[in-house]
Amino acid sequence: MTLSNRVWNPNSIPSMFSEHIEPEPHAAPAHIQLARAQRFHESFTQKLQRMARAIWHTSAQLPLSTSLRVIDAVMRDKTVGVATTFDPNHALAEPDGFCALLEDVSAVTLMNIYGRGAYIDSGVTSASCWAPAQRHVVDIENIRQTPIHPQHQRNLSVDTNFEAILTACNAVREVSNSPRLLHAYCGLFDAGVAHCVGLDDADGSRVAGLFGITVGRIFVVQGEFYTNAQDRNLLYKFLFAQLKNRDFVLADLTPVAHAAIVWVKNIAREVYVAEVSKHLALGTIGRWHFTPVQDQAFAKAA
Repeated sequence: MTLSNRVWNPNSIPSMFSEHIEPEPHAAPAHIQLARAQRFHESFTQKLQRMARAIWHTSAQLPLSTSLRVIDAVMRDKTVGVATTFDPNHALAEPDGFCALLEDVSAVTLMNIYGRGAYIDSGVTSASCWAPAQRHVVDIENIRQTPIHPQHQRNLSVDTNFEAILTACNAVREVSNSPRLLHAYCGLFDAGVAHCVGLDDADGSRVAGLFGITVGRIFVVQGEFYTNAQDRNLLYKFLFAQLKNRDFVLADLTPVAHAAIVWVKNIAREVYVAEVSKHLALGTIGRWHFTPVQDQAFAKAA
């Protein structure tokens, strides 16, 4: 092992004092991108099936008049540009919160959308943009919750195996995300604004996980998977503790099934947008590290 690798690889410290023990080298960016391309690969047939499911899922739930409004919104997108159509003020009332279909899923575009108070979902092609009239949030500043037993915390992790958690979340979606959007989420993870939380059982098998996007001091949960309600409850308790330790103010659960989360409350879109604007420049960017949940983590009364 070269001296430079020993210095720059933080996992190499033990090998400095133990001969023949070498740490696993960090994967090169090109290898990471190749692995992601292989993981998210979609054949032409799979692409057609995904697009057909998206079209069917949308058309089956909407009357003709609403479908025409969606088409009109898409045409506005193509003629005047997405910068105006994903503004929450232009969201449709039916389907609730629809703003635009997206072709551009670059990191700059995605963060601009989140920064305006909208969020990303799957679409017929790349993605879609939504800002519903009601947002379903958890007040992190004032949450009251029981502590997590240290034995359970040993099975929890943050910002590890992001691609695996992202894939598992995508597998349980009714309409899966496009490979381009999955790569975009990975790009946000690389930039330090997307994060994940995982839960393993005693034998190391992953039983629950979620990922989301940091928008200032607000965390938007974009996807989740779980085997049972108990695992999901533990996962979210841990997430809220991590957010509280990092001075977040809200967790937005609107993009996922939020009904069973007891701490969720509804706020109007206008209130949510104001909160995003207020806290947008106050968050931090960077990889999360595991923080044990202390008994006093949720001492503040709701």
